[in-house]
Amino acid sequence: AARRAAAGLRPVGVALPRGPRLTTAAGHPRQAFRRDVCARTYRRERACGAAVAAAATQARAARARQVATTLVATHGASLVVEATDVRVWARRWGRGVAAFTPGRLVRALAAEAAAVARGGSATGLRRAATRPTACSQHCLCGARVPKTLAARVHRCPACGLTGRRDTVAAAVAAFITFTDPADPGTARVDVETAREALAQNRGWQATPPESTATPWRPPHGRRPGPAEASAAAAPGCSAKCRVAPPTIPDEPPRGDHAGASGGAAGPLLVLSTRQDFCRGA
Repeated sequence: AARRAAAGLRPVGVALPRGPRLTTAAGHPRQAFRRDVCARTYRRERACGAAVAAAATQARAARARQVATTLVATHGASLVVEATDVRVWARRWGRGVAAFTPGRLVRALAAEAAAVARGGSATGLRRAATRPTACSQHCLCGARVPKTLAARVHRCPACGLTGRRDTVAAAVAAFITFTDPADPGTARVDVETAREALAQNRGWQATPPESTATPWRPPHGRRPGPAEASAAAAPGCSAKCRVAPPTIPDEPPRGDHAGASGGAAGPLLVLSTRQDFCRGA
């Protein structure tokens, strides 16, 4: 209004409410928001936005239930996850965390594991504190192997174990024991049992990750048929070596991670059971 007056324009004749909404002595608004007079376009767009948000929420919930069902069916109902604070992730990655909703996945996994554990001897989902366990910073032999968040390969100088960081961390967490299952701070890694399992599965390091056979090639001058082309594409490199691992940058030092001193909150680990590891699964 002041700018229009300074420009010599006439004032806009629209009466807009000023100040806070009128309330009663108890602090309740005198008029509900749903009774406000709004344009039809605004009401239509607001309804469309609410419908899209509800559909996205329902899709994320269904996705979390599907993943939880698959994990419990594959690894059983005795699972361990890191008791991390998802709010730290939200401060780091913002909308990326909202798209994946790790908290929703953990809740769905806990509900699925609890439902399956009611009919058997499974323990359900347990949460282990990261500071006393530090799964991503330890090896199965018990040696501490400090790594930054950008280091995605585990290389132990003590026993020579080499593997993907998340896989080794999941194997270490398969040997977590609890003094009090309800208290994540009582979680400890059973190093002796982990060493025995490591000695029994030493043959894993010598297993080639892909086929060593010479790939098939058609004779010179002849185009391969559909069956030959599919057979030639199948025995090649495995999927894990065809897909490049994601690049995760280092983060500034923080004091809320159980790994190397000053590390940031690490990735959530959904872990297999000890029996799966001993079977070589």
